[in-house]
Amino acid sequence: MTDKPCSGKLTASAIARLQQEIAKHSSMAIAFSGGTDSTLLARIAGEVLKENLLLVHVRSSLIKPSETDFCTSWAQHAGINFIAIDFSPFECEHLSSNHPLRCYYCKRLIIEAIRETASARNITTIADGANCDDLDDYRPGLKASDELGVIHPFIAAGFNKNMIRRLSRKYTLPNWNTPASACLASRVAYHTRITPEILGMVALAEDFLLSLGFDGCRVRYVEQRAEIEVDPSYFRHIMSFRKEITDKLKQLGFIAVLLNLEGYRQGAMNRTLTEK
Repeated sequence: MTDKPCSGKLTASAIARLQQEIAKHSSMAIAFSGGTDSTLLARIAGEVLKENLLLVHVRSSLIKPSETDFCTSWAQHAGINFIAIDFSPFECEHLSSNHPLRCYYCKRLIIEAIRETASARNITTIADGANCDDLDDYRPGLKASDELGVIHPFIAAGFNKNMIRRLSRKYTLPNWNTPASACLASRVAYHTRITPEILGMVALAEDFLLSLGFDGCRVRYVEQRAEIEVDPSYFRHIMSFRKEITDKLKQLGFIAVLLNLEGYRQGAMNRTLTEK
């Protein structure tokens, strides 16, 4: 993996470095999730590679349908080659059993599927939207990507998340300020078997909270309980919806509804591994 330091400054030379990293390749397939990172990478790579760029979106029960809808519509609007492929996570025991290395095995399967799709179109370079901030967290999926030869243009060019958001805003991308997302399995406590029903409960619970105005919320599934994480600035507001939220989430199948007083923490489930 590239250990290029991140300057933290979005300058013309930083943007030029990113364009140069992309231009090293005659063609490229981007693992396109529709998040801020992969959308900006697609936007820049589209300028550099034009018709030699392919966006590959992996559709599965691990992500919300709204994310697939965004990917499809944005790629069409941007005029970039796009394909969505299906992935069945429950066919892999390491995924369905929610092994601590779940992300590693999942990422390997996803990249292999993307590579097969790209190879059929004579594209050998696979890229993703990983950035310098990802190097500071527990990211077994990043290890899998490196093993399979995936390139990380943002890391190579020294971009962190703040730089990506600032450049995305400059390009007026619709998701420049969208809260960070992750697959639905990341909401489930490790070693708790993941089922389509649990993922559906989590997705519907988060969509309900979003409908009430709580952006960037997480609903963790811990021993059949819903553990809500939101920014602490929302605490007073969320309590005004206490009954509505409790009734709705219990209706979805949770046996209890809790509010985590630490607020939203990215990668919260990973603390059960790293704190041991």
